[in-house]
Amino acid sequence: MQRIWSLPANLKIECELNVRGQPIGESGQTFTRWLGTFCLSHALCPLVPVAWTRVPHKNKVDCWIEIEKRWIIDPEIIQPANQMNWAMHLLGELRRNRRTKLKKKCYLQGALKEEVIGKIPEWADEQQYAALVDYLFSPTTKTLIDTNKRSHGFQKDIARSGPISFAQTADKMAKESGHAVERATLFAKVYSTKDGSPVSNAVKEKIDKMTEILNKGCSLHGKRREGILWAKDDVFAQVIVAELFGRRHKEEVVEIHAKHKEQIAEALVEAKRQSDAQHKEQMAEALAEAKRQSDA
Repeated sequence: MQRIWSLPANLKIECELNVRGQPIGESGQTFTRWLGTFCLSHALCPLVPVAWTRVPHKNKVDCWIEIEKRWIIDPEIIQPANQMNWAMHLLGELRRNRRTKLKKKCYLQGALKEEVIGKIPEWADEQQYAALVDYLFSPTTKTLIDTNKRSHGFQKDIARSGPISFAQTADKMAKESGHAVERATLFAKVYSTKDGSPVSNAVKEKIDKMTEILNKGCSLHGKRREGILWAKDDVFAQVIVAELFGRRHKEEVVEIHAKHKEQIAEALVEAKRQSDAQHKEQMAEALAEAKRQSDA
């Protein structure tokens, strides 16, 4: 990446994009990797605040200046007025991924705060890293991390595309086939091992269903730079989206019932509290009245 940082002032590289504004091809992959190096600079892309939206605007302007010096973004795909926001959206995702990797490496389960502080990477700013560790060890964050771990535990099938984006994978497939690929075809690619075997039996069932529908002539067609082809009723939607919707609907019903039970329990506790308070108040008044009558 040093080659990109060292480019002379009169030389720029064109970042190849598909029509959806996603970096593709060799130059697009290089652009994404180079943009990721911003995350190693505490001056350009600080570790904190955690939320990218709360990072000072000046940092983002400084990042955009560096991008504009070295790269040409197709104005017909991304309008000049939107190019900075587009680039900052990509950088925000890369920053989040970098922080996730950092957390996995340094914030091990059961580790003490002092131990995590001692694992500061060479590239990190000491003050920013300490603030990030404070955030990770806060009760609210620890609860959120535990919740996310439980959720991820149900995610049995992981895509095998690694650091390569789906857009990059789809573009490579399009170059080989001569036409754009749709979501169902991409799913079969990224959820299979190098030898073409699906990552699980559940994935195999989905791929078989989609292949059966595709073989009936239900595939989409488009040019390579159109990106990943999709439609509301495409093969992917018929198999994957339909299944997800059904499962989510069941999960939502369970969640509503659980929430309703919780609300009832809270209401009963509150009613008992009010009843006890009222009873206590009535007893106090009765005792006071009895005392007044006794004194009289």
